[in-house]
Amino acid sequence: MRNSYKPIKMKYLLHVERIKAEQGFPPPKYIQFCKLMFPYTDEIFLYESKSTVSKYVTVVRGDIKIKVRFSNHQANRMKEAIQDSDFYVGRTTKGIFNTQHAIDFVFKKFGLEIDL
Repeated sequence: MRNSYKPIKMKYLLHVERIKAEQGFPPPKYIQFCKLMFPYTDEIFLYESKSTVSKYVTVVRGDIKIKVRFSNHQANRMKEAIQDSDFYVGRTTKGIFNTQHAIDFVFKKFGLEIDL
């Protein structure tokens, strides 16, 4: 992983969730996704874009790494064309995808049954 990605722990996820709740906001979708993925992964890495509000979450299970982009704006067409992420939550050139779509995608890639 590049240096800009940081490994995250449940403590961090709960901290962000608490701060958002204190501000009167629901937990961000990427936080909900990470919390759900935590028991099924060996590691989770987070990259927070410096120029946009996009978050990139990489989940790792064994030798499988899956990068999911969470954003409130459409991905750059060129980056999407070269598949800089394995899955995009939000608007894409192919449609609109939500967190549940990302969960389904990751579970399928990990070879897990979905029973949520």
